Amino acid sequence: MVTIEKEEKFIAMYGSANLTRRNVDDYNLETKVITKTSKDTILCNSMKIYFDRIWTNKGTYYTVHYENYKVDSFIKTLIYHF
Repeated sequence: MVTIEKEEKFIAMYGSANLTRRNVDDYNLETKVITKTSKDTILCNSMKIYFDRIWTNKGTYYTVHYENYKVDSFIKTLIYHF
């Protein structure tokens, strides 16, 4: 989920895409949804609360550090890029 706040608008982009070159450049077909709303709506407030909870791991762990699953493999890196 990516959020953008402007003067009066709130934009959220979310779906199953990862923020990697392969996904952002449309190499993978995945769900992509964009929601545009004013900043004073219940929807906007709910999205901000959800994003903050996931981003900061409030209450439990939703994400872990990259190092937990990091793989230093030249072969896997080569396969990923080609």
